[in-house]
Amino acid sequence: MVRSKHEKREQLACENRQTDTTAEVIFLNDLISYIKNGMQSCFFNCIESPLNYVLSSVMFISLINK
Repeated sequence: MVRSKHEKREQLACENRQTDTTAEVIFLNDLISYIKNGMQSCFFNCIESPLNYVLSSVMFISLINK
């Protein structure tokens, strides 16, 4: 089957759009992973770690008071 130049251009343009879309999806997935990892580390550093400190302090004080 012989394709015209116009058909070849359309096919190339379509393939380029698919490649661009794939790159955007990969970028978005990487960005989402980066944000999730940042939120998890922030949660641990800002909330979970001090919370563990407070809970261990409360348990220690309650043991002393017994």
